[in-house]
Amino acid sequence: MKVILSTVCAVLLVGQGFCQISNGSFESNTGLPSMLGGWSLVTDWGNSSSSSSTPDYFHSSANVVADLPETPTAIVNPYDGDAIMGLALATKIGTNKREYISTQFTSPLVVGQEYHLSFRMTNGERTSSSLAGLGVNHLGVLLSSTPINQSGTDPIIAAPQFTIDTVFYSRKWEMIVYSFVADQAYQHLTFGLFNDDSNHIIRQVEGTDAQVAYYFVDDFNISTDPPPQDPVVVTPTPVYTDPPNAPFFVPNAFTPDGDGDNDIFIPVAGFIKDWHLEVFTKWGDPVFFSKSSQKGWDGSCMGNPCANGSYIWKITFQIPDKEGEQRTVIEYGFVNLVK
Repeated sequence: MKVILSTVCAVLLVGQGFCQISNGSFESNTGLPSMLGGWSLVTDWGNSSSSSSTPDYFHSSANVVADLPETPTAIVNPYDGDAIMGLALATKIGTNKREYISTQFTSPLVVGQEYHLSFRMTNGERTSSSLAGLGVNHLGVLLSSTPINQSGTDPIIAAPQFTIDTVFYSRKWEMIVYSFVADQAYQHLTFGLFNDDSNHIIRQVEGTDAQVAYYFVDDFNISTDPPPQDPVVVTPTPVYTDPPNAPFFVPNAFTPDGDGDNDIFIPVAGFIKDWHLEVFTKWGDPVFFSKSSQKGWDGSCMGNPCANGSYIWKITFQIPDKEGEQRTVIEYGFVNLVK
């Protein structure tokens, strides 16, 4: 399997191949959306049968909140046609909330046949009042022989065949292509962020208090024909992604038992401008704060030993952008306290 990410503005031509995704650009519908959460209006697509997950359908001819290009989270034009879908793929780390979209192929994939799956994705131009601005890694596509169902807004626990390993965040439409040989007669496709937050990096990329990792998608295709030109095969590196040289390393566990070995939770970092380390319980209660990269958490809560379990860390720091200007980056993750 190879993963291709390109900003080449080209449509995947199906030629003589088999195009097995109906309504890949969400143009066909049973009506125009008049509010958010209009996923059910899109022909041949679903929300993985969730009772409460509400992906958003946007259309250039819709009214008010569901029209384009100005949406409640970002300014975005469709890549193809007049319609797109928007999903809250994750919220702040530890909340484990998800939205997915899914579809059934027009016919099962042929075992042993090579296919090229592609789609477009963007975060759009974030508006000043938007709650979006988080970026996540491991966005993925799961192929299955039977429908994949989501319970409420809980993560779907599964191993998608295709993921973007780095944190994806782009203001432009990016082309994602996965080339693979079918090992099963897959009939269903589900797109989103699989597994719980402990498996992912959820990073604030824009804004000062982003609440949601919101993504727009368009132009889904699967074909036996390759793209009309071969984009450069690269590790996905859209507009904002992991720093090329990570400024710190964060351990995933520590043992504050007083034996002098691994008693302090402290990221390994050099001098970083405007460093802030915070630690919270999984319910969001603060237990530690430091402005020094040389000071770590001893595993105590208000002077008393904390209980064993997982805690959320948050690190805020500054890093130069491509123009050399300092921008604030916020990283989240989990650390296990074990005694």
